[in-house]
Amino acid sequence: MTRDNRAMLLVPIGSGAGHVLLVLGVLTWLGYPFKSFATTAIYQFSFLLVGLFLVAFVPVLLFTRGRLVVPLGMSIVGLSIALIAGLTPPYPEFATLGENVLVVGPSDMAAYANGWYIWLLAYLLGGIVEYAVRMTVDSIPNPQQFSSWHVQIDRRRSVLIGCLIGFAQTVVIITLGISHEGALLSGWLLGWGLLGMVLLGMIPTLFLLRYQMISPFVGLITIILVIGVGSLTMVGGTPASSYLLFWPVYFVLMLLLAIGEYALRWGHHTMTKYRRTA
Repeated sequence: MTRDNRAMLLVPIGSGAGHVLLVLGVLTWLGYPFKSFATTAIYQFSFLLVGLFLVAFVPVLLFTRGRLVVPLGMSIVGLSIALIAGLTPPYPEFATLGENVLVVGPSDMAAYANGWYIWLLAYLLGGIVEYAVRMTVDSIPNPQQFSSWHVQIDRRRSVLIGCLIGFAQTVVIITLGISHEGALLSGWLLGWGLLGMVLLGMIPTLFLLRYQMISPFVGLITIILVIGVGSLTMVGGTPASSYLLFWPVYFVLMLLLAIGEYALRWGHHTMTKYRRTA
């Protein structure tokens, strides 16, 4: 490994470690007991530490290796929102009920820490959007100029990437549902939702990678973030279960976004061609 490669790796590692210390430091300053953002099991707390590390490590790595700005920007905005919300009064209060610790009041920083897998998925999807756009738009610097990482996107790989995104979304949504709405997730709902999560991950990916349509993929990212924030911050709501149940509605929304973007592009192309002819 060359000196430049080591430097490119040290910056993301330092960012990940600093993110872990910052988040845990803020949680401690706010008075969160250990049990409020991780159980007493060491492996679960280690899992949380790894997640908080990756949330900062991955966007910075994508920036240093390929100059992908979107994941880094999303991570900075996400952390800033969590810090502003968490450090702005009123602060959370804590009560003990047997062996359980109850959080009374806003718990934005705890929600940010516990939802690390949601933010990580959204950041990765944002990076895919930027990568696909920069590979097809000549006026934007190509990621190949900054890194040897390159993936030739053909039909087969587009389907494979779509399946991987659908699987990742399935894991995230089901994990979110089990954590916050466990009693509502029956076997049939998980089976029904599994099909929908895969389709909702695959179709926007194919639109993006094969036809350069951005809106369905951006819509997918927005839905994941909205569902995640709703599940982590709402008391008594069922965003994850509703998403698993009513996924055909979101599927139709993806198709409408694709049709709308196609219509706008067709209209722009027609007007441009008409003006040139005139």
